[in-house]
Amino acid sequence: MEKRYIEKMTVILAVLTLLFFLLDGYLPWSGWFSLFITAATTFYHFAIRLLVGAVTRNCFRGRIRAESPWFAPRRWEKRFYEALGVKKWKNRMPTYFPKDFSLKEHTPAEVVQNMCIAEVGHEINVICSFLPLFYALFQPRLRQDWIIFAVTGILALGADVPFLLMQRYNRPRMMALQGAWERRKQNREEEEHAVEL
Repeated sequence: MEKRYIEKMTVILAVLTLLFFLLDGYLPWSGWFSLFITAATTFYHFAIRLLVGAVTRNCFRGRIRAESPWFAPRRWEKRFYEALGVKKWKNRMPTYFPKDFSLKEHTPAEVVQNMCIAEVGHEINVICSFLPLFYALFQPRLRQDWIIFAVTGILALGADVPFLLMQRYNRPRMMALQGAWERRKQNREEEEHAVEL
């Protein structure tokens, strides 16, 4: 459901961007350009998230190590997540690919890998949120509408940060589950080996 919504919104925003671009070129009203910029920037934020999601899922699978320092929990994070109440709202957040995080379809190790990929995707999205603003600041015609780029960048940032926090909050628990799962698997294999002997 969430995936279809994002894809539909991206198409609608692409159509609106083209429409406002054409109206700005043919009808004399200065407001068309602002509408064009707003639609184009919002389209960018939707489209870049689809692109980043596709690239990270396809290119990073099996290449990310959850044990690397980048993904290690920081000492202050636990208190920070408690202050934000992440535990209370994390299960109400939509998931773009719910099967990626399902223990019915994946081992705990695979879910941890998918969580790392999702985190990297949201981190890239955070950076991409402000690229249109930086671009606009160096374009004379766009500079006057910098506020549109700033507002859409902040809204886009606000859309990604909760998912980023959620991944970092959940991953240590999933890694603990992964460790327990691997120990049980090893114990079963040792028992089977002992029976064979």
